[in-house]
Amino acid sequence: MVAIPRDLLPKLSPDEAYLFLWLRSAHAGLRETFAIAVNSMCVSLGWARSRLMRARDALETSGLIRCVHRGGHHKGDASQYRFGS
Repeated sequence: MVAIPRDLLPKLSPDEAYLFLWLRSAHAGLRETFAIAVNSMCVSLGWARSRLMRARDALETSGLIRCVHRGGHHKGDASQYRFGS
């Protein structure tokens, strides 16, 4: 089961909540870190790049995810994240 902490739910936009649930269902319990490859995820979700980046940035600000490696140094270097505590 994938859940959002009850106190955070009213503070998240629908996009933020959907992205968090999508990331949790794809990665929670499987690996400690995970990539958010913006271009690939935009295709998977059917979202514009700006929409995904806004939701991702908001999840970082809220502490639900934390960037442990800022990618973009070369092709295939996606940013790596962990779920917040």
